[in-house]
Amino acid sequence: MSDTNVTRRRILGAALAQGVRRVSAPLVMTGFVRPARAAVGQLRAGPMRGHCTPRSAWFWLQTEGACDVRLEYWDLQSPGQRLLTPVTRTQPAESHCLHARLGQLVPGASYAVRLLIDGEEVTEAPVVFRTEAAFQRGGQAADATLLAGSCARTHDPLFGESAPTDGRYDIFTTVAREQADAMVWLGDNVYFRAGSGHLRAFDREGMDHRYRHTRALEALQPLLRGPRHIAIWDDHDYGPNNPGQEWIFKDTSLALFKRYWSNASYGLPGLDGVFGVDRVSDVDLYLLDGRYYRDDQYLKGVPDKQMLGPGQIRWLQNSLLQSTARFKLICNGTGVLTNWVMQGQDWAYAPEGWSNFVAERESFMQWLKTNDVRGVLFLSGDRHFTQLLRQQRENTYPLYEIVTSPLTAGPARDLGNEGDNPLLVEGTLHARHNYCRIHATGAAEDRRLEVSVRGTQGQLLWEHTITAAELGN
Repeated sequence: MSDTNVTRRRILGAALAQGVRRVSAPLVMTGFVRPARAAVGQLRAGPMRGHCTPRSAWFWLQTEGACDVRLEYWDLQSPGQRLLTPVTRTQPAESHCLHARLGQLVPGASYAVRLLIDGEEVTEAPVVFRTEAAFQRGGQAADATLLAGSCARTHDPLFGESAPTDGRYDIFTTVAREQADAMVWLGDNVYFRAGSGHLRAFDREGMDHRYRHTRALEALQPLLRGPRHIAIWDDHDYGPNNPGQEWIFKDTSLALFKRYWSNASYGLPGLDGVFGVDRVSDVDLYLLDGRYYRDDQYLKGVPDKQMLGPGQIRWLQNSLLQSTARFKLICNGTGVLTNWVMQGQDWAYAPEGWSNFVAERESFMQWLKTNDVRGVLFLSGDRHFTQLLRQQRENTYPLYEIVTSPLTAGPARDLGNEGDNPLLVEGTLHARHNYCRIHATGAAEDRRLEVSVRGTQGQLLWEHTITAAELGN
């Protein structure tokens, strides 16, 4: 039994011992319970844990209408000492979403959280989570598990779509059972629509509708109430297909992203976007925004066309140099390393990705080598299949890219000659619904990432271990 599972069992045992009532089977498996859905102004989605530090945690939730919300929380070792967030009324202007901060937490402690709406408890049992221990620079890091996925398409009756009958939403339940520390959403987390219904996707109301619809999916609630959640976007939760800086509703997209996610930060003062950095144990997560400043990939006659833009590139470079983490996981919605053009019998397809912005990518890759930045690897989605890429580099360590997609959208129907991609690690190419599991483990002198990609029911599709030593550490 893993240390994580032992810890979970101890937390839940302590919860029961301290009088947490009606701990149901789903809580034992995933750390969540379903909300009671009876009253007007009830809970619509969540609560979902967002950005955390060893001493604080943010929770996001959404109600059906305007109502008064507060969270009560306590250390399981001191159940008599209850803390309360201020009463906050959810507002129509914010789609009745709420971000609540839990403060005065103790590092490495287990907490229970009880949700009160209009003064009434609306969950059958508290959400239970554990704060991260304070990380000691240069010391032994705690084991940690990251999950990742992209392309989460849900079906909407508003556009004449019926719910799928193939069990594809089961993947959310499977992912929730992983008992991970964090879930990284790699883009296409909702799918904006331009359908023929009375509510169109490409206006402010339609875009908000897609978030509301997806976030309230019953099958998604167990996952929302499990690990903490970190997100970036790609084209379908930014705008129409393959947009960039020209998108006329980009500011609306950004406002909605901030409304429905709870990242540590979004961009910089004077430099908008969803890019930022977060940390889980000794893994720094660099969250890139590949949309807000992106040129069209087919733009010609412009040798310096960009995917990230000079401001974001400079932020990334400085942030990498400041990092003390053994692993620096750079997350992007579209691919980073490959130049491969997929071809079939009657077709050819050059996918979206950094390969279409040659000067910007090559400049960054050269900078990585010149500055001897160690421990870097990439994580991306978008492709509707999974694979592991490895790019050898002269006189330095190789670069890896983990590709995981899709969660619930349709898998690629034809992979053409993708199996001949010279960067492909043998045995890692699969076109099935999937998610990624990254487990950081090992003693300080032998840290490693145990990477696996799994299917809808948790079945192993491929696995590969990447050591800190292999990445130059």
